[in-house]
Amino acid sequence: MNSKIRPKNGMMLFALALVLTCLLAFAPDIWATSGGSCAPTGGTDTRDSAGGRVTDQFAGRVMGQNMNKMVGGRFSLLSPIMVTQVPNSVVGSNGRMGVNLTDNMTGLSSGDEGNKFGLWMSGSWTDLENDLSSTAFDGDLFLFMGGFDHMFTSRLLVGLALGYEWSDLDTTFNNGTLDSGGFTVSPYAAYLFTDYLSADVMVSYTILNYDVARAGGNITGSYGAERFMVSTGLNYFYLMDNWNFGAGLGYMYSNEDVDRFIESNGTINNKRDADLGEVRFGGRVGYFFDKFEPYFSAYYVYDASMEEIIVAQNQEQPANDRDEVETTLGLNYTPTDAIRCGLEVAHSFARKDIKNTSVLFNLRWEF
Repeated sequence: MNSKIRPKNGMMLFALALVLTCLLAFAPDIWATSGGSCAPTGGTDTRDSAGGRVTDQFAGRVMGQNMNKMVGGRFSLLSPIMVTQVPNSVVGSNGRMGVNLTDNMTGLSSGDEGNKFGLWMSGSWTDLENDLSSTAFDGDLFLFMGGFDHMFTSRLLVGLALGYEWSDLDTTFNNGTLDSGGFTVSPYAAYLFTDYLSADVMVSYTILNYDVARAGGNITGSYGAERFMVSTGLNYFYLMDNWNFGAGLGYMYSNEDVDRFIESNGTINNKRDADLGEVRFGGRVGYFFDKFEPYFSAYYVYDASMEEIIVAQNQEQPANDRDEVETTLGLNYTPTDAIRCGLEVAHSFARKDIKNTSVLFNLRWEF
């Protein structure tokens, strides 16, 4: 690299970014309504009810998390591959943007930057389930994204991603279904502070359309929604022989505005919005076998701001728990210095009523 940042200055930057991330995460008056509640309205089985809100809340959460992994960097910049390869950058286990390898790791002379452009695509499937009778649902979520990015300098990457998501859920709480689809646009960027420390930011905007049914399909409706999401993160990695260690701290905020609509039987479902602020931190470890890198990661997730759901007194009350643990097993494969791909399985648990498992794949070409 042409320039180096001293460790002391790097630690100061890390501390400053850490404080900023925490302020964003725990500022509900700015980002979201923390500790708010939702009492059942319009009956206990409409889309405007507690059950409908729980479905939207957790479906939106998973879509945001998967999008964050894709656009946030796992598929833009994969883990480092070996001294004999020449990757531009690496990435933390939470899918964040990564950092450049030092010159002595890559064999590049000072000033060499490798490939500057990248094209990528990624897809995910999630099995999502809520087993609480008053808000129960289960089904599948799908997300496909592709993007293009450019290394403007050896420390700065900027890109743009486009995507499409859809869901197919059975809403047991009202004996119905929920189907959705929507397009996303998402600019993103990452910056390298030191050889081991990076930061990234992503913004996304999604336009959604929903088709719902309840009472065995006898009552139907359709409505639109808009979702805004922003995500920031700090990432640290360290290479030791064939081992690749990483750690990350991130914050994701999303807001979804749902339009007012009238069901086929005349029931009015009010306009509403849902906010979620999520802090996550954890680490990963990987090991290189030639062109392969199997890895494992574990992250703790905490809802710094969320809408608490309250159902009717004669129904089971949701736990409204704020934390979960996400574990991931994955494998990266780098056949050449220009082509990279990977597959991972992630499982989230520790929430009382909700559980989900996701499978993600990725493919990237650099030039």
